[in-house]
Amino acid sequence: LRGNDINIMTAQVNDQQKLKNLVRSAYTIICDSNSYLIVKKTLQQIQEDLIRPPKIICSNSYIAEKSIDLLKRELGIK
Repeated sequence: LRGNDINIMTAQVNDQQKLKNLVRSAYTIICDSNSYLIVKKTLQQIQEDLIRPPKIICSNSYIAEKSIDLLKRELGIK
């Protein structure tokens, strides 16, 4: 990927039409672990329509558990 060639698109997994459009047009999809299976399933549904399927990358949580615990303690939730 090159800086000038990166376009960011977003879709919620509950918006199937937008998700299908994203899967059709993307080269790489980065999603969280909760969305990974839904994105993979959507790719399988439309794979016959694709010349080159996108690469799907499942990212880890970007907020560490320790940070979440500290925030909860600070807010008095925990």
